[in-house]
Amino acid sequence: MLKNKKLRKFFMTCITVFALCIMAGCGGGSSDKFSTVDEVLDNYDKVVKDVENYKTSMKMDLKMELEAKNNNQEIKLSLPVNVKADMSLTKDLQHMKMHMLIDATDMAGMFGQSEKDSKMEMDMESYSVKEDDHYVVYAKENNNDWKVDKTDEIKDDLGFLKIEKDLTKDAELEKDAKNYIVVIKFKEMMENEGFKEIMKSVTQMQGNSDEILDALADAKCKYYFDKESGLLTKMALDNVKATIEKQGIKMNITINLNAEISDYNKTKVELPKEIKELK
Repeated sequence: MLKNKKLRKFFMTCITVFALCIMAGCGGGSSDKFSTVDEVLDNYDKVVKDVENYKTSMKMDLKMELEAKNNNQEIKLSLPVNVKADMSLTKDLQHMKMHMLIDATDMAGMFGQSEKDSKMEMDMESYSVKEDDHYVVYAKENNNDWKVDKTDEIKDDLGFLKIEKDLTKDAELEKDAKNYIVVIKFKEMMENEGFKEIMKSVTQMQGNSDEILDALADAKCKYYFDKESGLLTKMALDNVKATIEKQGIKMNITINLNAEISDYNKTKVELPKEIKELK
């Protein structure tokens, strides 16, 4: 009987220790190597140097609600914009496909449009080919012909992966089971040229682009770094809200954004035949 009690006690102790290990993250999970933002970003700077290519899949929902009064009558209008973008990036060739839906149903009556005509969908596709110190960009909208343009210079070969460390001095560090999460302000996220271009193209569709982006300046963005690889795996804005008031009109803005980054050093991009024939 005594042996059974000892065995039972030993068994319960093992279960307790095992459970505590799981809760602490030592039961086969990733251990925490870093405890500060600087440590996470210093490690990222080292590992990102080996990246030659990657994929990004982004989904963004931007909603602007207008409130105004006219002759004591309250007017409320909503203008949602939904964007999906998939990008494959290498140092010499980048491909992007974007779908955008702008739903102006609330405003249809004001302009004599039907609900069907008040929804605008746009498909955009582009290939950016590196040549010397610039990119040649082949782009088209919907089913139109390809147009050729040239960038002034190459600012960053791998777009979203560039993080300016001097802009993150006020950043905060959070953690989950698999990631270090660096929390920075939206205005610092906008220093990334690739992200800035997408945000400007979306907000310009609604007008007041600069005012919208300024209103979101202090919103918190989250960068997720995988604990094992040290690489960036996601950027997110979760239900961020801002308000602009101008000439008696109030604009309430809500934005949700999720950009997932994957397939590091496994991504290939090829120019389609129709573009090769344009070269």
